[in-house]
Amino acid sequence: MARSLGFATLAPAGFSQLVWAIERFDAVVAVAPVPVVVRAIASVSLPPKRRTPAVLALDRDRRWAVPLLAAHRGATALARRLAELTGATAVLTTRAEALDQPALDAWGAIAPDPLPPQLQDRLNHGAGLRLRVRPNLRLPGWLSAIERAPKDTTDIVEIVVSEERTTPAPRIIPRTLVAGIGLEQRATADDVRRALEAALTEAGLEWAALGAVATIDRRRLHPALGALGLPVVGFAAPALAEVSVPNPSSVVAAAVATPSVAEAAALLLAGETAELLVPKQVLGPATVAIARRSAPLGMLWVVGLGPGSPDLVTPRARGVLARATLVVGYDGYLEQAALLLGPQARTRGFGLGEERERARYAVAAALEGELVAILASGDPGIYALASLAIEEANGRIPVEVVPGVTASLATSARGGAILGHDHAVISLSDLLTPWETIQRRLEAAAIGDFVVVLYNPRSARRAWQLDKALAILGAHRAPTTPVLIAHDVERPSERLELTTLADVDTSEVSMHSLVVVGQRATRALGGLVLTPRGYGAQR
Repeated sequence: MARSLGFATLAPAGFSQLVWAIERFDAVVAVAPVPVVVRAIASVSLPPKRRTPAVLALDRDRRWAVPLLAAHRGATALARRLAELTGATAVLTTRAEALDQPALDAWGAIAPDPLPPQLQDRLNHGAGLRLRVRPNLRLPGWLSAIERAPKDTTDIVEIVVSEERTTPAPRIIPRTLVAGIGLEQRATADDVRRALEAALTEAGLEWAALGAVATIDRRRLHPALGALGLPVVGFAAPALAEVSVPNPSSVVAAAVATPSVAEAAALLLAGETAELLVPKQVLGPATVAIARRSAPLGMLWVVGLGPGSPDLVTPRARGVLARATLVVGYDGYLEQAALLLGPQARTRGFGLGEERERARYAVAAALEGELVAILASGDPGIYALASLAIEEANGRIPVEVVPGVTASLATSARGGAILGHDHAVISLSDLLTPWETIQRRLEAAAIGDFVVVLYNPRSARRAWQLDKALAILGAHRAPTTPVLIAHDVERPSERLELTTLADVDTSEVSMHSLVVVGQRATRALGGLVLTPRGYGAQR
């Protein structure tokens, strides 16, 4: 069960371990009686800013899966998944679930948090829902769609949508603010956070309304920005220099080739209709400006689903898929991820070979305020969509690449440790790369004595390239060199074969296969294959 859910396990676990897990993890499934789990929850003191974890109880006979904490933040979805895996019944006791009504705490940033329970109770009993939007704010379709008329009464629950702290509660806080930040190399995370908090407080704005921070490209990877927990977008100096700002600086221009970083970056990411709410403020080594968009800032995640097994989907990928309002991908990937999506998620499928179309669609949706996840198998940065998505976004929206377990890593692990030393990864597909270039890379890897991982090894249209690649490698290593071939690794139809360069049979290799050719020190041991770690071991 834990393997299918992708969980770490603490089994068997005592009461103290259960309390420890609830304090530290985002989701906990306890195979224990409900009273025991309730007592453990009551014993927990969550630190400030720690999100309430999803906690479920599953009885030992696997009859009942009961969400006990954070039902609308993952526990209900987990209960349904448990029911599918174990045959248990998901015991969903919240009124919102029973009536298929929206849950107020599932919408993201709200104030106050938690909202008064009587508001949800009114919705549960048929009250209508109306969003009162501050002037000049355009909502994305997914948020507007939650409005509804009352069923049997004139009772209306009104929720304000605003970034301003003085707006009467209850309210939803839209992610419409962009912080432009200029910083010296010596700046710390505390320096940047203090500057941001001072600017937001002075303007009466909520921190939760920050959708992203923007800066000059040379500072995008600065650790002080990464520590904020917000998406970071970087712009080249020439792009920043073209933005008209109220407070240009000749000193800044001399240093970084643009008269403005903070104001220009904020306005550039906020778009054509941006309002500069807070002109640049200098606080020590950090300079901050705040701009507001006319619509919530969208987000694009490029998510790696791993090689196929559910437990090799990373927790970070699961978290992103639970948050996304739109999930884009090849139809097969959407099917693979179906049980990981949140209840608010819509999907848009594409056929094989439509990678650029997927990227364009995903970026366009994110520009309209959607929280978009675009799916890739394995790792999205390896022969996948990450590069296309970054090119298509071109700095207009935040992009985050969520890494995944690659097919090469999964294959090596299933076969032993063939990637234990230096290795090269080469695709044999000549659709985007000329064969002459592929051949030069194969020859270089062969001369360098790398273990070589061959992606896209053979298809119906490309039947000869694999044999040619093996011949190039074979010219520089012994016929007894181990070769590991994996078909559909980490999928139900998985099949692995350990052979040698002399005996390899390429006839059954396909686009669903991966071929790994060892180097001179690679050897088989007890049915596993390994490449020794140290150079000394190869002499």
